[in-house]
Amino acid sequence: MKLVSDSPKLSTVELTLKYAKIQTEPFFGALINFLIDFIIVKSSRELA
Repeated sequence: MKLVSDSPKLSTVELTLKYAKIQTEPFFGALINFLIDFIIVKSSRELA
């Protein structure tokens, strides 16, 4: 628990990031799927 007392700001940031990750995971999942689809379409068009 020394790390928390030495830098409470860091632990707050870590908690915020963990919470944000939980909140935005579906969004990032959709974004990654979109990017993968976009790359596949783009590369297939370049090959065609």
